[in-house]
Amino acid sequence: YPFRLESSNTSSLCGAPCMKLGCYGDDTILVLPTAVTQYKVTAIDYRRGTLTLAPRVDDSSPSCKQKLMSMSLPASIINCEDPDPCSPLCRNGYATIVSCLREFIPSNLAANFISGPISCLSSTSQFSYLVAGYASMSVLPLDCKVVPDSYFLMATATAPTTLKEQAETILDFSGTTTIGWYGGVDATIAYNCTQCGRGGGRCGFSPDRNQ
Repeated sequence: YPFRLESSNTSSLCGAPCMKLGCYGDDTILVLPTAVTQYKVTAIDYRRGTLTLAPRVDDSSPSCKQKLMSMSLPASIINCEDPDPCSPLCRNGYATIVSCLREFIPSNLAANFISGPISCLSSTSQFSYLVAGYASMSVLPLDCKVVPDSYFLMATATAPTTLKEQAETILDFSGTTTIGWYGGVDATIAYNCTQCGRGGGRCGFSPDRNQ
């Protein structure tokens, strides 16, 4: 608790609605809304309220581009103006791939938001960069466009790293990402469980107290 199995038909009291885990072979999978990309849960820290995730990469493909896009997330789950209450991207960070018609060197300020060009996605006429979701469009040349459905989870402030460091873990397919537990409808549950863990206890649901 507060995690629950996706396949469980038991009462929702067995776990919070937005904190579902599934099984895929020997892997524990975080169930994301409307997403086809699967993230393995490699660690759960109850005291910090974080999950450490690693994408399940399609190793059958020799193409860097196909591997990279196999671990990207669709735009449908980053509508932060009216987000799905279980979407992790609006409460944690994300980055997206941006394609530009010419190669450019980011300014010192923009270098905190941009990494690239990405060699396996670029050509003589298209140059691809990984850009933090919170970056202003003003840091990019006017000819740049976001590549559809090319969103990637990024680490939260609980595991601070630079965008360049995080981009390297995404592009070499070997890194992990630490994200915070979901907010929204589960915010109180997640907070209470974190406080419980910090106090040395185990989080659980009390039918008597309904909390």
